[in-house]
This record gives sequence, C-alpha cells and structure tokens, in this order.
Amino acid sequence: RQRALQGRIPEGYGLRPQNAKSYNVTNLLTYSPINLFTKRSVAFTLAEGATHVDISHNCRRIAFTLAEVLITLGVIGVVAAMTMPTLIQNHEKRVIETGLAKSYSDINNWLIRSELDNDSRIYWDYTLPTDEFVKRYFAPYVKLKECTLSTQGKCFKKEDSTTYNSWTDVHGTSPNGQIRMTSRKYLLSDGRAVAFMVNPGSPDYTRYEPYLAIWFDVNGARGKSVLGRDVYQLIMFNYAKWGQNMLGKPIFGGFWSGAWSGVDHTASSDETIISACESGGDVCGILLQRNGWKFPKDYPIKF
Repeated sequence: RQRALQGRIPEGYGLRPQNAKSYNVTNLLTYSPINLFTKRSVAFTLAEGATHVDISHNCRRIAFTLAEVLITLGVIGVVAAMTMPTLIQNHEKRVIETGLAKSYSDINNWLIRSELDNDSRIYWDYTLPTDEFVKRYFAPYVKLKECTLSTQGKCFKKEDSTTYNSWTDVHGTSPNGQIRMTSRKYLLSDGRAVAFMVNPGSPDYTRYEPYLAIWFDVNGARGKSVLGRDVYQLIMFNYAKWGQNMLGKPIFGGFWSGAWSGVDHTASSDETIISACESGGDVCGILLQRNGWKFPKDYPIKF
C-alpha cells in the first residue's frame, strides 16, 4: 500500500480489501494448450477500484465421462434395433399399397384408351399369341420393355431363364407350366413389372371362356416377387359365362391351380377372401381394394 501511495503501482492493483465483492461467471471462453477454446465456469474476487481480475484455477470443467457416453449410445442402439424393423416394414407396406393402387388405375386407363381405337374389349381377338395381343392392344398406350435374358433380374425378383419362373405364391410354389411358358413379361418405366397371358378359352367355352390374365409386381425386382405380397393378379373375361359382373372387367382373382374356379370373388365375404388369399395369394388384391388400397389389420400374409 505504501508503494501504491507513492504512485509506483496503481491503487487497488491485485489487492483484496475487506469490502471486496465476489462474482461468479459461467461460460467464460478461455484458452488452454490442450483443449484450445473451451467454455469453463470460473470464480473470481474483484476489489473495488481494481483494474485486474484474479481468476481462481480450482474450478471444475463441465463434461460427460466416457462411461456416460457409451451408456447413452448403447440405449440409443437398443431402441433403434427395436423400432427399425417395424419402420422398414411399414414403409414397405406403404410402397406396395401405392404401387397396387397405381397399377389398378393404369390397367383401366390402358383399356379405355385402347378401346377408342380397337372397339370394345369384349370383341378383341383372344386367339392371338400373348405377345401379339400386347403389341396390338397395349403397347401403343404405355411404354413397355420386354423382359429378356438381357433384363433378367431387373423385372421380377425371382426370374429364372431355365424354368421361365418370375414369382411364387405365399408357400414358395411356382406357377404352373402354362403360366410360365405362355405369359409375356415387361418392365415399366418406374420399375414396376407386369406380365400378360391370353387364353382363347376351352372348346365351346364349356370349361372357361377366353380371358386375359395380368400380374403386376408393384415394386419389381426391388421386392420379394411373392403373390399376395407384392405381386397381384387380375383377370378379365370377354364372355359372360361367370356373370355380367365379370364381363370385360379386370378383377382380382385367378387360377393358381391352373383353371379358373368360376367363383366371382368380388362378391365373397371377407372371411372367404382371406381364406382364399392365405391358400395361394391370387385374390388378395380384393382385400386391399375394399380397404381403400390399405392393408387391413387381418391381412393373412405376413411381411
């Protein structure tokens, strides 16, 4: 104090008088060689009239320990492992629902546009080979790329050039030889795949009349190619043997056993359709159609 009074050192420099006040400062930006710039909580005492701050170095740094970080990451991993499969499954369902609704809308639009040039669909020539039928009645109205050896693996997930197989039913069974050998498969511009098969019918239509069968793989080679899961079958008759409701109208149904059963599944109860869907998968599309193109909670095929 005596030296300060003599003017050599400013009054109050580094001094702590009795009436000094204490202050606390948080988030003070400080520098250290190890951590460069860090935010620390510090405490200091400021004397009245002092021009410098005496910082205490016994403050504790605020941070997480390694154990805390590892525990947190572990909890996050467990939660992700529990929720991710459900999220992925729900996303897959949404993709299929959207794809099926679009496919059903597309086939009806193609038919309507074709009728403008080719008369009513019930008068089309069902004696044509399938590829000629598609070329005449569909190709002018939609961009189709035929599935060949060069596109194998890009149309349907389960393409096999030896067996001509492209999809299976819910039990892993391949379609019969007629479907495999006579159907023609095409790739759409958005990655969906579609297969057509034309049958001229049995003699005098005593067993079944001429029909057009259509299979849509709503996610193409990106999915599983399983009937009732991401492959859905439509069939259209041009003769009213099975009733006017089915005449010239693409309906969900089929003949996985090789022959049309003659049952108009569009009029069946949900319980009947669920049982038929579970047995093969060829009428499953009706369940989604009735439910606003959404999978019902009691949908029999699991993902």
